[in-house]
Amino acid sequence: MAAGLSGLLLPALSACTPTDRPGAVTVAGGEPGGFYLEFAELLAASLQRHGVAGQATALTTGGSLDNLEYLLTGKATFAVALADSAAQRTAVGDATAVGLSAVGKVYENYVHCVIRQDSGIRDLGALAGRTVAVG
Repeated sequence: MAAGLSGLLLPALSACTPTDRPGAVTVAGGEPGGFYLEFAELLAASLQRHGVAGQATALTTGGSLDNLEYLLTGKATFAVALADSAAQRTAVGDATAVGLSAVGKVYENYVHCVIRQDSGIRDLGALAGRTVAVG
């Protein structure tokens, strides 16, 4: 039975193999020493090793917001980015961000809200109406 199933599945699975592989892939990563750049380097190496691309490289960037910009302007093929940064980019009505799609979740991320001690802010509700940097 297993031989019969594999015989039936082989044509379908072979159709899933990409025939037009890109010559070069660029993964927008992050800052030196950071997780995003390390992940981008590992992803680029894997894409090249498995023949997905003839050449794959990781870009050193400032992080999520830079990565999305590189992706949207065509300077990167993939971008490692925080989900909320991508969502914010599409929510502001930026026409260039319309074609963004998530490929997969890399890891569970925790967000820390950091403030200046002298800001007078003691809880998240006090952030209402203030400028907050994300990404």
